[in-house]
Amino acid sequence: MGIQQAIKTNDHNIQPDTSKTCMSIIWVKNASNELDKMRLIQSLKKMTGVCDASFTREKPAIVMVNYWVNQTSAAKLVEGISGLGIFARRVGC
Repeated sequence: MGIQQAIKTNDHNIQPDTSKTCMSIIWVKNASNELDKMRLIQSLKKMTGVCDASFTREKPAIVMVNYWVNQTSAAKLVEGISGLGIFARRVGC
């Protein structure tokens, strides 16, 4: 049945539907140093519905984000990144 892990959000336990995950490919412009990248990844991982996030080694301006589609969307991910003052655009899914 997939992962049986509950996510604590706003004092409610949400059981993710792990059969409906997506990976977004997001291009970021001004997260150039390692500290900025680390902060961005930590912020993404704290967002509701995000399973995992990481920068690619081959293309350092590309972030791969796995998320549960019943809890968030690619648009919300980009909005969250932009809220950190980092220019972001979804380039794939």
